Amino acid sequence: MNSPVCCPPALAVGDCLLFFERLLDRLPIAAAGGCIEAFIRILKQLELMICYRHFFAEEYACSTASSEIGISRLQRERLARETSELPASPREIEFLRLVNEKLFPLLDEYLTDDDFDVIAQPQTVPIPCIGWAFDYEADLEGYSFPYRLALTLILDAIEPDEEVRHFAESLVPGCLSASAHWSLFQTACTALGGHYIDIPELFDSLTAGTGNFWIDYTPDICADNIAWTIEHLDYLHTQFRECEAIIARVSAAAEWLGEDPERWQPVLEAWVLAGHSQPKKKRSP
Repeated sequence: MNSPVCCPPALAVGDCLLFFERLLDRLPIAAAGGCIEAFIRILKQLELMICYRHFFAEEYACSTASSEIGISRLQRERLARETSELPASPREIEFLRLVNEKLFPLLDEYLTDDDFDVIAQPQTVPIPCIGWAFDYEADLEGYSFPYRLALTLILDAIEPDEEVRHFAESLVPGCLSASAHWSLFQTACTALGGHYIDIPELFDSLTAGTGNFWIDYTPDICADNIAWTIEHLDYLHTQFRECEAIIARVSAAAEWLGEDPERWQPVLEAWVLAGHSQPKKKRSP
């Protein structure tokens, strides 16, 4: 059985690098290249294992998974063609699956169950996009009616389709051309009570404005620099718990509005009454 990678409480990085530099000076160039690759891989594995032991102490203590790569030459060559990342060991894969199961979701490519597939050692936390902020390149018809109407209200760049235009104008004439003061609209929805309280948050979820990392994260946001640290994983875990609560609230509000479209009337009236002194809450494409 392979001995687990040790996780010292503190790493003497300066001494380690000095030793490594002296070692490279004594090696042929070809050997030095392989040594650098191995050294980088070990440092990354230490980052992952420190997080593993912190968040899943019992699983870490009982783990018998190997810390060695253990893949064939053909699999290694295949991975090299597909990505610049190095292969992950079984113990690292075990950790990734625990993160996905108990902390927050990871990209599917790091969770494959196919024995032939080689999982890369993630250099940073692989973040998937799970929010539904509006994509200006997407087709608006892919959204259900409550979301299409909400997008039409809050985004100047969106032209209402015929169904939305006819419905909204029949309930509250002029509402689609109104520009609500956002804080007044929030106050009005709060006063309505019930699911109406969550309507502003539903609108925010479509424009990456909730303040929650997972809901607001979109593919065009650079999130490839989130390192494997205890602090970062704590933050992502906390944000994901909040994300689940937000999704539950706004999904329930959207479903409730969809059950009876007439329930939109107080929302549209609140939008108009919120005033015309401020521009619409919008995100430019």
